[in-house]
Amino acid sequence: MIPRRQFCKLLSFWILSIFVLFSIIEISLRLAGYPQGLFKSKYPPNSRIEMTWGAIPYTVETNSLGLRGKDVAGKKERERIRIMALGDSVTEGFYVDNQDTYPDLLERRLNELGYQADVINAGVGGISIDEEYALLQGLISLEPDLVVLTFATNDVADIRHKTREMLVDPTLNRKTRLITSLVNNTATGEALLDGYLTLRFASYKASERDDMILKYGQERYQIEGGDEYVANVKEFEDRYAETDGIILTEPFSEEATELVGNYLFVFEHLNDFARSHGSCLVLVYFPSYSQVYDPTTSMRIRDILKKKTEELSVPFLDLTSALRESGSDEVLHLAPLDYHLNPTGNRVMAEEIAEFLVSEILVEKNCGD
Repeated sequence: MIPRRQFCKLLSFWILSIFVLFSIIEISLRLAGYPQGLFKSKYPPNSRIEMTWGAIPYTVETNSLGLRGKDVAGKKERERIRIMALGDSVTEGFYVDNQDTYPDLLERRLNELGYQADVINAGVGGISIDEEYALLQGLISLEPDLVVLTFATNDVADIRHKTREMLVDPTLNRKTRLITSLVNNTATGEALLDGYLTLRFASYKASERDDMILKYGQERYQIEGGDEYVANVKEFEDRYAETDGIILTEPFSEEATELVGNYLFVFEHLNDFARSHGSCLVLVYFPSYSQVYDPTTSMRIRDILKKKTEELSVPFLDLTSALRESGSDEVLHLAPLDYHLNPTGNRVMAEEIAEFLVSEILVEKNCGD
């Protein structure tokens, strides 16, 4: 047995050695240009940012809140309809410029139909229901009439390792905050994640490798193999088997069942919060690529969400039929590079949501009450 004094000396030596090694690596990486803020979820306000990290280069323009889109007046004009689009990267609009995101297209479509509408793009890539709930709490002073929440099939897996208490109170999630801080604020953390994503995902920084950074016109979206739906479904299922895939096959595993229950738990809290502040919540179901192009894919998660919205009297829109119908004539996604929507897909989504809001809510004044 090592004497206590000798053990303390050894422990101090190893702690000091690790600290020195980390410092050398950190300084070297900072000299190499890290950290670059690659993984920060919040954009700087009033900025124009050229995004070249993914499959397709695109431009993000932010307002004073650090959200995509034009500035939002603090006080809502009485005669105008204020809609908050809440969600993850599907809502934010990964890989398309501001004018091709669904919230921007939705605002233009509603205005064409004669409604004085302002749509706030409150989408943030990589978040799920818990962070969407927290984001709504932070933005509720904008007094949205409608909150349009989009469910994407990776949202369930994204709340792994979080208890129900953590999901409704993000201040309890110390582990996530620590990891996020290390990734965003240290060169070592950012470089490690950057390297992992480069090795793990072919689409990560593909635009840099393929010189697509020079292609900022619509030719960006003419992707070879985009209409090879069967092959793309197989690739999607293989790539996302441990995320989206856990709720796209039956029967659900014990983990998937628990995660779905946790999602619905936070959804109820989000709905109660929106209503208590005079906002109408609308849930939009955004189907996975496989649900659009492979009719044998399970739709159980959609049916579960629909049943919950009926219980809570929350208006529910399923985009599956619209994307299937339009997808038979036009390519809507960035497959096989990525499975987000291209500009055409965002237009289809915006038009379907606009039609639903007009027919079910704006005209009938129906918020599920």
